[in-house]
Amino acid sequence: MDKNWTLNERGRRAAQELLPQLPVKIFDIHAHIYRTQDLKAAGDSLWAEGPKEVPIREWRAGWEEVVGGERLAGGLFFPVPMLAADLRSQNDYIVSQLEKEPSSRGLIIVTPDDNLQQIAAYLEHPQIAGFKVYHIYSNEKPTWGSSIRGFCPEWVWQEADRRGMVIMLHMVKDRAIADPDNVREIRDMCTQYPHAKLILAHAARCFHAPNAKGISALRGLENVYFDSSAVCEPEALKVILQQFGPRKLMWGSDYPVSQIRGKSVTVGDGFVWLEPGFGKWDQTAHLGRPILAGIESLRALLTAAADVGLNEQDLEHIFYCNAARLLRLEPEPRNATQELYAHAKKRIPGGVQLLSKRPENMAPGKWPAYFREARGCEVWDMDGVRYYDMSTTRRILPAWISRPRCDPGRRPQSEYGKHVLSEPAGGSRVGRYAVRASPLGRSSPFH
Repeated sequence: MDKNWTLNERGRRAAQELLPQLPVKIFDIHAHIYRTQDLKAAGDSLWAEGPKEVPIREWRAGWEEVVGGERLAGGLFFPVPMLAADLRSQNDYIVSQLEKEPSSRGLIIVTPDDNLQQIAAYLEHPQIAGFKVYHIYSNEKPTWGSSIRGFCPEWVWQEADRRGMVIMLHMVKDRAIADPDNVREIRDMCTQYPHAKLILAHAARCFHAPNAKGISALRGLENVYFDSSAVCEPEALKVILQQFGPRKLMWGSDYPVSQIRGKSVTVGDGFVWLEPGFGKWDQTAHLGRPILAGIESLRALLTAAADVGLNEQDLEHIFYCNAARLLRLEPEPRNATQELYAHAKKRIPGGVQLLSKRPENMAPGKWPAYFREARGCEVWDMDGVRYYDMSTTRRILPAWISRPRCDPGRRPQSEYGKHVLSEPAGGSRVGRYAVRASPLGRSSPFH
């Protein structure tokens, strides 16, 4: 059987099937680079099997085989957490690699025993975007049962809040995000430090898919994000999309974990990794042989996106725009709602189909003419500003359409209010979009 780190013919075929669904630009929000001399890893492991040095160019070469080199815009890179590793050398290596990759960003790894003075110089580097924390450095034993504060001390939150930086969190405890203590800590710290940007790695560590039921408890936190790294089943990713929409989820490879031949699957009350050594594949697998976990994870993400009814623009956000916005790689578009309304007024008398719903009747130049998505009574305009819909009559529609039980037959198009705006869509672009997004659009005046 083929080993880890190699893309075989089965993997190539699987990747080719996914290529038509991918956007033209991709940013990897979760990837590790390292030198094995800094890891000091003992025994057989993925790290020992691979190259002695894994720089950014090695990540790029590996993923170019899967998605095509023209798509890879950059990545967010950080060290490999290991107890015996030389963390200072790992952080230095991250910085040295970033200086060769202006389109990429990095995180430094920190422990509860560090202090701000020790790592301050790293934070001044323009390409360092925040912190990587990990449970093995917790002072609480066993570390798999650690609280978040056991390995992510408050000074990390304070500095991330002050600088608007990222914290990459791989939470622990058996139930992960379904654990009420984890939820309470996340809510408390994200509320206290609203400018810190928290990324919940591995879909809030939902390798055990039923744990995703805890994700809804984080609703309302604007500074919480999720990455898809190494999650090989679509269920948890679908919950994130249903609860938070496509602008809070980002693709991550978890390179080089993505180079494992196998996948993680839910089993009983936990999960297992189906790796080459897990069973006698040549004897027991009926036509099935493992491919690289990165391809399995990518397939799970695209499956979740299709099941929820995402469109091309949504995928662009998941694979690039969300990371670009979070890491401030590009200027964030402003005033898209009002610009679209100005365009609509050139095509539709009054800009909308009902003159009583004109934004000018509310607050000229300020009232959101259009909403891009809705979940319950929460609605977001084209600029990503969130509103609570307290009214009735026509504006109850977003709340109705985002309820899965309202129209199961049209659920793929209406999973989170994708195609219904608070007001009838003004402007030919939005009108044509509504027609394409919903079978109901055939009766639209834009058809």
